[in-house]
Amino acid sequence: MMDGSGNGAGELLTREGILALVTPQRRRVDVPEWAGHVYVSSLRGVEYVEYVEALNALLESERPQIEKNLAGACLLLAFSLTDEQGARLFKVGDVARLVDAPQRESMVLLRLWQEVRSLNPTGAQPEVLAKNSGPDLG
Repeated sequence: MMDGSGNGAGELLTREGILALVTPQRRRVDVPEWAGHVYVSSLRGVEYVEYVEALNALLESERPQIEKNLAGACLLLAFSLTDEQGARLFKVGDVARLVDAPQRESMVLLRLWQEVRSLNPTGAQPEVLAKNSGPDLG
């Protein structure tokens, strides 16, 4: 707690500084395995709420835990992979197809997942995808 003497942490925040921080981030990621690129985007407040609601519904399902973990990681991809304008590439209904991706494509999704995690520090841990998409599964 500040003692009134101005000895708080850092500088006084400004309107412009705060608005710059809350602007959604988007980063281009090359995907040479698929001969193209995508954008990974940070989730905005409403998108995060939608993600959490979809994640909670998934976690309440009767699927085995390992499937829930993988589907949760793919769900975050579905919310975060976008085009240049920031429009999502996938819908929640596409998650099952992402989960069922062959091992080679799962490794690409893992790399994209790691990029997404750098902008969206939420959801299942990257190790879940790595563990569930290793060469022993294919």
